[in-house]
Amino acid sequence: MKRLVFSIGLLAGWALKGLIEPESTEQKPGIEAQLAKYKAELQLKESELKRCHERIETLEAQLDAATSAAFSTRSSVAVDASSEVGDDEAEAPVEAPAKPDDLKQIEGIGPKIASMLQQHGITTFAQLAATDASRLQQILDEAGSRYSLADPETWPEQARLAAAGDQEGLKKLTDELKGGKRQ
Repeated sequence: MKRLVFSIGLLAGWALKGLIEPESTEQKPGIEAQLAKYKAELQLKESELKRCHERIETLEAQLDAATSAAFSTRSSVAVDASSEVGDDEAEAPVEAPAKPDDLKQIEGIGPKIASMLQQHGITTFAQLAATDASRLQQILDEAGSRYSLADPETWPEQARLAAAGDQEGLKKLTDELKGGKRQ
């Protein structure tokens, strides 16, 4: 009896193995085909990503070049404008700084005016020093009447001292000023 049960179990196992194994061999090529398809899609996406990175690098280089050109043009216009007025101390165009200066150190410039100047491309003491007071007044006038009390007449002078690192001279000058105006 035990042999019969063993034989039936063996026979059943052999039959099941025959049923299961063909499916496995049939499924294996299907799985391999899907895997090959996914690998091909992955390679395609990787090449697209590489092209995107190359495009980003190209655009960043173009942006850097355009920013440099715009800054150079703006600086030379400021220097040309100051030389037309007869300012013999006009500085040469200033290179783009690594980081902006704190323009609020200038007597008469608060956070809002500093932000406004930065929006007009004036981010350093050297740029402020190279900007004519009449241009600064024009920027204030364009911003509205709330800036009518601000007087930019001494800002370029203060900025020249700050740009030169003459903190003592800047302190002496700002002590003579109230709201950026000479007393």
